Amino acid sequence: MYREILTKAIIAKGKKDVFETKTVNVNHDVSKVLGCWIINHNYKLSRENQDIYIEGTYDAFFWYGYDNDTNCEMYKMQFPFKYEIPYTFTQEKTILNDKNEIHAQVVKNPTCVAMNYENQNITIDIEYKYLIDIIGETKLKIKVDDVTIDQMIDTDYMKNKN
Repeated sequence: MYREILTKAIIAKGKKDVFETKTVNVNHDVSKVLGCWIINHNYKLSRENQDIYIEGTYDAFFWYGYDNDTNCEMYKMQFPFKYEIPYTFTQEKTILNDKNEIHAQVVKNPTCVAMNYENQNITIDIEYKYLIDIIGETKLKIKVDDVTIDQMIDTDYMKNKN
């Protein structure tokens, strides 16, 4: 005999690796880039039909030298982003519906991995990564024995030892 159990489970997974290059025009001719720090990373998930998007913003702080490294300045810029996250269902012919829950996980926060400059332009390479799980209702089919546990217990076990 079999029984079907209705439960929630992960029915699809997705991931998005982002590598983007941003160019910022600053107030002086740059003589040296001194650093970049990215903070205030905010994001949310959105859905448009069968497409899932991650969108948000982060702030990037650039520190650079100018006038032959005799002065330095900090520059702040906020960058918006919106990317579609591709995903795959664990079973074919499944579609996303309004009952599904979508959970995102930041695997790697936006991080500056390279910085270059030319005249008054600073170029930074930024990496970040997200994973998503789509949770939906699914059925489990399990085999059920007709034997009950009471039938399996030998209540005369101690009596039979003698």
